[in-house]
Amino acid sequence: MTCIKKISIYLFAVTGIAFSVFLLSSENSVFAEEPTTAVTAETELSDISDVTSENNTSETDIPAADATETPTAAYVTDTKATTATATVYKRQSVKLKTVKVKKLNAKVKWQKLQNAKKYEIFLYKNSKWKKIKTTSSTKFTIKNLENCNTYSVRVRAIVKTPYGTDYSYFSEIRDFKINQTKLYSLSNASLFDRKKKVKRRNVSGYYTGYESGKYKGYIIIDYNYGTYLVKKSKVKTVKSAKVLPTSAVSQIYGSYRGWSACGPATATILLNSEKKADVQKDELVRTAKRKHLEDQGSVTKNGGGMTSPKLIKLINCFGYTAKNLYKSSVKPSKIIKKQIDSGKRCLILVKYSGGIMPDSGAAHFVVVCGYKKIGGKLYFYYADPYYNFCGGRSILSVSSSLLNSSISRKFSEPNTILVLE
Repeated sequence: MTCIKKISIYLFAVTGIAFSVFLLSSENSVFAEEPTTAVTAETELSDISDVTSENNTSETDIPAADATETPTAAYVTDTKATTATATVYKRQSVKLKTVKVKKLNAKVKWQKLQNAKKYEIFLYKNSKWKKIKTTSSTKFTIKNLENCNTYSVRVRAIVKTPYGTDYSYFSEIRDFKINQTKLYSLSNASLFDRKKKVKRRNVSGYYTGYESGKYKGYIIIDYNYGTYLVKKSKVKTVKSAKVLPTSAVSQIYGSYRGWSACGPATATILLNSEKKADVQKDELVRTAKRKHLEDQGSVTKNGGGMTSPKLIKLINCFGYTAKNLYKSSVKPSKIIKKQIDSGKRCLILVKYSGGIMPDSGAAHFVVVCGYKKIGGKLYFYYADPYYNFCGGRSILSVSSSLLNSSISRKFSEPNTILVLE
């Protein structure tokens, strides 16, 4: 047995490597093992997923990298080297440059990232992030988007690192809105429902719509509980009119006609056009009856209705919130114009008799959806839920002065300019 009489141990730390030196007696000597390499990392690299193919468009639930995270850094030393060396890799973010909207397309550009092999573009739609393209370019055009929708886009890079393939951090999220809606004038036009294969002939009047990206040479018109196609050559664009997509005839057909149920009818126009709620007028009427909200007499085919406070409660029944913006100290036209500029339609109470009139007539609800200056004067466009046995009305127009006079009249119920929150 070997006896060690005296042992002195000294520890030295040089560039992260520990040396143990054993000083032994002259009779016996024991040598320490070869120095071992110490590997340290502030943050370990995340697991790296397989790189998806360029044509992969499946939905992927990938969380966005937190831009506030400390970039990943790995320090590695060479076990064979006598002197320790360190290599540092820092994860970076892609930087978006521009998102430009043209018709139903959005062109996205971003800065080139060093060592990036490819880039992945993600679009936020239907409450999900969906990867729509993998490309080696630093720009991509997202095509055939839906009109009057707000989208979000972000980009990340697939990067070649000293340790393999990794993802960069996501770029900042950029929001953009598609709104190509215009006002069109139709005269004895033929409309075609591409889904139901149904035709509507001899349609005249003003309707909102937009140029189709899929069907070249056609306009998509908001009409009759849906959208119809009409040849571009058969319509005239009402230039410089600012309008929001709003169906006129489509939302008012039902069992209750004439002046009857104008409250539920305009609430239907508002919910379907603005929130895509997919509800029908008669459904709102049944709910109003069941909840005892008819404070203007029981709704029949020729009469009855409700005041705006009850109408707000009816809208709440369908999971939405409305508020009344009317102020006697502010011109109604000023309030309405501001709301349309912000992308909101207004449900208003007016004096009515065969249209909005300055004098006699019953109280009536309509939905204002746009405006235009004509000869220096401001005119508003509105959807009127009046419906008789012959048919409904297209979108109509009224001067701001007449609209102000009509909304500000004294009613037996509250003056009303309702908007959805």
